[in-house]
Amino acid sequence: MIVERLLAALAGAASRQYGGEAVSELAHSLQCAELARREGADDELVAACLLHDVGRYAVDQRLVFDSKEPARAAVRGRGHHELGADYLAPHVAPRVAWLVRMHADAKRYLCATEPGYYELLSPASRHTLG
Repeated sequence: MIVERLLAALAGAASRQYGGEAVSELAHSLQCAELARREGADDELVAACLLHDVGRYAVDQRLVFDSKEPARAAVRGRGHHELGADYLAPHVAPRVAWLVRMHADAKRYLCATEPGYYELLSPASRHTLG
């Protein structure tokens, strides 16, 4: 069942740093979801925020080209946002999968249109823009 697999993957994410940051992948995901909830986001947006990096912890990382680990990044695959969306798509509302798929493009857009946005990004977040 997808819920059990996601919970297990999220539990594993608790022990992995988010791209070398001082926060775990699980904490990063929970922070994103909590920020969205505080801002009044609907349930689908909160779910997408919680799961936006599912491609970092629930899919085979040898397929992910935007990994920070050089051995993984050397293998040309697809971005974590694409793989994560594909993983979720059969099990979530279409909007949730679309938001997961588009979160990297949304970051690129904000970097291009919002002065100073890029400077606010962590090194790990900047890496995935490449």
